[in-house]
Amino acid sequence: MNKKGFTIGDLYPIVLTLVLVSIVLGVGIVVLTQMSGTTGITGTPAANALANSSDALATIPNSWMGIIVLVIVAGLIIGIVVTALVMKQRR
Repeated sequence: MNKKGFTIGDLYPIVLTLVLVSIVLGVGIVVLTQMSGTTGITGTPAANALANSSDALATIPNSWMGIIVLVIVAGLIIGIVVTALVMKQRR
């Protein structure tokens, strides 16, 4: 089959990728939080690194995931509209 342009079926891999990235980020935050609480190291550069990593990862879902989803959805909508206009112009 010679597929041209975007279709609704193209959303599945994108949504699946976003869900997997979100799961990995969530697990990473949980693991880093657990490690910083149970290792028993305090006031060392390692403890500070764990706390800083956990804080940095925690900001990604709150600030960046919404922007990433918005850009992907906007790109798909623009792709569908442009493909529809090009196909209409060819007729």
